[in-house]
Order: sequence, then structure tokens, then C-alpha cells
Amino acid sequence: MAKYLAQATDLVYRPEINSTQWQIVDFMPFIFGIILIIGILLILMYVFGKRGKSQWRKTAEQKLAELDQMEKSDNIFQLKSVIMDADKLLDFVLKSKRVKGETLGERLRNAKDSLPWKDYQNLWEAHKLRNKMSHEMSFSPSAQELKEKYAYFRKGIKSL
Repeated sequence: MAKYLAQATDLVYRPEINSTQWQIVDFMPFIFGIILIIGILLILMYVFGKRGKSQWRKTAEQKLAELDQMEKSDNIFQLKSVIMDADKLLDFVLKSKRVKGETLGERLRNAKDSLPWKDYQNLWEAHKLRNKMSHEMSFSPSAQELKEKYAYFRKGIKSL
């Protein structure tokens, strides 16, 4: 009877696994490990990316609050400083949002679609005032003009 069982098991199809197939099977845990590592990295980038995003927003909001306090003054020198700092803050926000460009002007042009049209135009106007203040010795804006342009910076930064 054992003889008949041995013959019967010989009739069962047993596929032979060649060396190439074993190599693929041996490679599967490696592939699974790579996929797992990539998944973990993507999750970490998502989690820490959100934290970084909120941190720059907090920094921008704190700086805006400081500038709001300084803007209440009628001291022309303090108001000029507010404009300069607001321009720097705009640049910081655009960089934090990873807007491309080497200068603030380039980044602002590249952020055009991220802003309402009126805010975009007003930001350019405010930035041009800042440039005039920096480059023209005889330029002397009024306190009212400085406050108006700061309001443009503030609204534009908030909308980003």
C-alpha cells in the first residue's frame, strides 16, 4: 500500500521553483521595508510640515501686532520704521510660503495668483513707497500716507 501511495503522490503536480523565482521571493521583504520607510517619512513630513507652517504664521501675527502698536504713533520716524518692517515681514511670509524668486519684487510677482487683485496692487504700491524711502534722499512721505501704506501691507500679509 505504501508503494501505491508513493506512486499517487508522484502524480500530484508540484511546480519546481527556479532560482530566479526564489530571488524575487527573497527580495519581497526588502521591497516591503522600503515602502514602509517611505510611508513613515511621508507621515512625518506631513506632521512636522503643519507644525512649521503654523509657527511662521504665529511669528508673522506677533510681528503684525507689534507693528500695529507702533503704527498708532504720529512720529514720522517710527512710521517709516513700521513701513520698512512691514516690507521685511511681507518678504518673510512669501519665503515661508515658499514663493519662488530672488528678490521681494520677484516673489510678489510670483504670488499674484495667491492674492486678491486689489490686495496685490496695494502691496505693490506699498512696496514702491518703501523703495522710494530707501533710495531717494529727498523723499518725505506724510504720516497719513505711511499709515495708509501700512494698512495695505497689513491686509496683504493677512490675506496670504
